[in-house]
Amino acid sequence: SSSPEHSLRTVFISSLNLLSICYYVILSLFFPVLHGQKVVTNLKVTGYQGYDVTLLCQYIHGNTEDKIQQMQWTWQNESSKCEIMVFSMGHGLSLHDTFLKDRVSFSKSSPPIYEASIIIKDVKMSDQGVYSCDYTTFPSGSHTGQTTLTVLEGTLIVLSIISRLLSFYIIVMSQHKCNCFHYVIPIALSAKQIV
Repeated sequence: SSSPEHSLRTVFISSLNLLSICYYVILSLFFPVLHGQKVVTNLKVTGYQGYDVTLLCQYIHGNTEDKIQQMQWTWQNESSKCEIMVFSMGHGLSLHDTFLKDRVSFSKSSPPIYEASIIIKDVKMSDQGVYSCDYTTFPSGSHTGQTTLTVLEGTLIVLSIISRLLSFYIIVMSQHKCNCFHYVIPIALSAKQIV
């Protein structure tokens, strides 16, 4: 017999799946303009210096006649532009000699046919810019999605955790009107381990 936790988890996952189906049905009924959108990306992503960041890129295969020839990632800022990597159906993966060469990879080990998200490791301030995920297909042509990456100092994560801990402490103090450091210290220690 399954445990109550397992049953709740199953119900929760089923509910999420049902919500996802309803979401896509509603989009297809009321927003037909989205059918023309082939490449799905996040318009803006925030990364933190010294941490990893994932840039989403998914190809929506609406036209069954379309055949993907290749996909590529490019980067640009106000003064420069370069190709990061190219995946061709005929020639495989080509990783260009850029500042990202040793720090970028596809998020999945399988060939990036429909899912071509990338992970940038040890993000640097110089990684900021506009990243383009470009698909070349036949016969419909090229389809592009763009993401603007903003990089902040990693210390902001620590400041965010401290701010949340202080907010938690203030709430506990106001509700219980007692000395509640024994609530805060274990959480602060666990946050320090995470950082």
